[in-house]
Amino acid sequence: MQSKRESKGKTNEKIKIIIPLIVVLIVGTIIAIVYITNNSGYRDSQGNKIEVNEEEAKVLNGTYVYNENTKYTFDGIKEGTLNCPDGEFKYIYVIQDSKLKLYFEDDDMRDATYLFNLADNKLTLIGGAGTTGGTYVLNKEGN
Repeated sequence: MQSKRESKGKTNEKIKIIIPLIVVLIVGTIIAIVYITNNSGYRDSQGNKIEVNEEEAKVLNGTYVYNENTKYTFDGIKEGTLNCPDGEFKYIYVIQDSKLKLYFEDDDMRDATYLFNLADNKLTLIGGAGTTGGTYVLNKEGN
């Protein structure tokens, strides 16, 4: 049987272990919250924060087909995917001053800016920064 002194000693040892663990957990949680708060939002490949205007993004809601192998999908809020023979690539899109800017999640993909026009369910993209240039006409799927 343990004496009161031995029992008290074991309790003190447990407290000496538990208190530092609690402190580490609290400090870690605070650091995580600060990190997430400071790094929230979308950023371009240079680390600049991307401001998304969801009202403008609604214009492109849908899927636009370039050819049998290539199509762009826009969720009408801010996210989309490029489906092509090389795979599926997710992006954040921003519409600003008649320009469509695509910020790809995959670092192997280059962010791209296009002048764009949407009329009669046809999306016309004119290549700008980060593109190979050229003019592309995409038809809205389902119309």
